Amino acid sequence: MQRFIYHSCLHFIRTKAAMQVLNKANEDIIKGYFDAKQTEINPSVNYVNTNRNTLNRLIEFHNNKFFLKMNREDLISYLNSLRKSEDTDPLHKWIGTYNSRIRRLRTIWM
Repeated sequence: MQRFIYHSCLHFIRTKAAMQVLNKANEDIIKGYFDAKQTEINPSVNYVNTNRNTLNRLIEFHNNKFFLKMNREDLISYLNSLRKSEDTDPLHKWIGTYNSRIRRLRTIWM
């Protein structure tokens, strides 16, 4: 039993360390992107916060996957996760969120 606990803890520590490295790498990429945006268009604080929030949600949705390894299918699966059924959202309010996230991700990827 102790051996199992030891190996479980070791796996958790290794996984956590790997995630911290990925988080740091993703954070550096996002910071570099917004630094470049700052020199290009001088965005407002709200613009930076909403786009950063969108990127963080995308990365969290894919379990902190390395940002540069994301592809079209990753973006589509994230966007499809925002869709709601007719029973859950009869007024189709999810469409506004979906469209705004598409717009934000499009400006970042293009």
